[in-house]
Amino acid sequence: MTRRITRTLGQAAAFVALVFLLVFIADYQYKVLPNSLHTFSPTHHAGTVVTDIKIAFCSKTNPFSTCRLDPEKWHRIEKDLFLHTGWTRSAWLHVKRKREEELTEDDKIVVGVRVGRLDPGVGESGQGGERWESRDGGLWLLRSSKKKDSDSERVVTAVDVLFGTDAVDPRPGWTLAQMPLLLNAGESVQVARLSTRHGQPKAEVKTPVPRVNKGGKFKVLQLSDAHLATGIGVCRDAIGPKNEPSTNCEADVRTLEFIETILDDEKPDLVVLSGDQVEGPQSPDTQSTLFKLAAPLIERQIPFAAIFGNHDDEGSYSLSREAQMSLMQTLPYSLSRPGPESVDGVGNYYVEVLAQSLSQHSALTLYLLDTHGLTPDERHYKGYDWLKDNQISWFRSTAQGLKKEHAKYSHIHLDMAFIHIPLPEYSEKGLVTAGGQWKEGVTAPTFNSHFYDALVEEGIVAVGCGHDHVNDYCALRPQDPQGENGKLGPWMCYAGGSGFGGYAGYGGFHRRTRIRDCLYAASGQHYVLAGARDKIKGQGLVDSLVSEGVRSESIGAIQINVDSADSISTAAKVLEGKFGRLDYAGIYNTNVLGAAVTTEAFLSLLRKSTRPGGKKILFVSSGTSSLSTALALDSVIPAHMHPIYRSSKTAKNMVMAGFATLLKDEGFMAVLVSVAQT
Repeated sequence: MTRRITRTLGQAAAFVALVFLLVFIADYQYKVLPNSLHTFSPTHHAGTVVTDIKIAFCSKTNPFSTCRLDPEKWHRIEKDLFLHTGWTRSAWLHVKRKREEELTEDDKIVVGVRVGRLDPGVGESGQGGERWESRDGGLWLLRSSKKKDSDSERVVTAVDVLFGTDAVDPRPGWTLAQMPLLLNAGESVQVARLSTRHGQPKAEVKTPVPRVNKGGKFKVLQLSDAHLATGIGVCRDAIGPKNEPSTNCEADVRTLEFIETILDDEKPDLVVLSGDQVEGPQSPDTQSTLFKLAAPLIERQIPFAAIFGNHDDEGSYSLSREAQMSLMQTLPYSLSRPGPESVDGVGNYYVEVLAQSLSQHSALTLYLLDTHGLTPDERHYKGYDWLKDNQISWFRSTAQGLKKEHAKYSHIHLDMAFIHIPLPEYSEKGLVTAGGQWKEGVTAPTFNSHFYDALVEEGIVAVGCGHDHVNDYCALRPQDPQGENGKLGPWMCYAGGSGFGGYAGYGGFHRRTRIRDCLYAASGQHYVLAGARDKIKGQGLVDSLVSEGVRSESIGAIQINVDSADSISTAAKVLEGKFGRLDYAGIYNTNVLGAAVTTEAFLSLLRKSTRPGGKKILFVSSGTSSLSTALALDSVIPAHMHPIYRSSKTAKNMVMAGFATLLKDEGFMAVLVSVAQT
């Protein structure tokens, strides 16, 4: 009986499976299932399919010519195919679309798009008698009446237009036609090229999560002032390897080659596009221009975050900042965001870089803010616009709101900021500069909204800008004796111009970018010890901190009575058994003991020297080791910064003094040198 039931159930299951298979085959060929069920198919296109494509030409001299096909049936792509260069005519691409469930027996769907003068079907074997249909502009369409094709990878689901022989389409699933539309627009007009998407939209690339790598490093590349155009662009102030003027120069080709070389050589973990990606007046199609810059980043799977400069939306036909940001948000690996609508500008946001491994703690925060464009009040404040009060308030509240979470990170959390137009403080006299050159005047706003003060108060270590192409220095504002103790301002750095479509000159300037290497301990954690006379109280403090979010593996308690030599000795032995070292010891072994022991070991050889002018021993110290400098109220680097390293260099100074006194009568000279202010 049991066998009979089992056999019957098996036969029934096989029959049901056969029925489903037959229905599936029939639906695949003829779409027999109702649309209400068909929309649940995994191959169903959630959006629309394209049923026809046409170009509408119209005369600008005819006031009755709208150049728009029936809007009830056709969607117009809002790009003049002549890029607004035609005095008497314009042309617009129109696409007819339908939802898959709304297709009728009479509808045909586009499954192929070609551009050319000849029928692409000549010599090809089509499917079921399919033939290519001709449209204006050298456009050829292959359309199918088979219902099954609406769910296939053949069907065209989206159409776009990009411009320029150097155009690219980095969007997943999109294919850019190599042959431009045949419009007879003239050589001065950038060619129009169709880009199509076949089949279902590809799965969206998830927003990447920047993270410190396993080696404890994170590299940020600041790329500023690319000044790309629609098309290959025109070089400005380009020079060759020997500083000779470059006469045969295609701006965007050279800019992108330079950028790709930097990306391949430096392999950054994140790229900040800090404004003027687009040379607005030379970019009648902003989308084509932005895609050229995004393509090498997407190809290399490098996350990027962008803000705007004063030129990005400056052209007569430029996309607005809002539209550009929306476009960038759709691209893979983009971290770009518009920011709060209640805050002035587009692109006020922050990016968190997480710590190593699987940690969810932030190791680095990058704040990005929109510095707008030209001044809104030329009469009173000439030049450029400034950061607004509500932007500064947003920055303050955001930074303060993140501090509690950042405190849970076992390393020193870093904060950086990026803007396009420099702050007024960049131009102050008496700045301490390091690296790079200050070749041109600082074109900062003449009105100071004091964003710099907010950066100081929130502990920003560096702020990067662009705008002034041939400046690439970093500067530190000397500490204000009247200011709050310890509040040393952030490094103010320029990126330097990267694009050959932007100005350079000033005696010759090679395009460049700025790299910021953020280094963290390779072990991935610090260990904090809470010392207490009473071990129970010490552990209670640890438990309290853990309950507030501090990781238990990064903190512990140790019993120690600083009034007792035995207690200190016991605590040291406990630490040695647990860690095997102390950070102080490692630095002192290198900078002090290493120098002393090495000098002692080589003294016998040094004494045999017959060098004219006497014998010299050079000790590499640091300008930060001076006690008088450290204690001075106006010191650029106050005493509390880097105490372990600096005290080791101070100790080395004493080692030098000892050898100088000891060996003076033997004709030796012991000398301190500081190769840089470290």
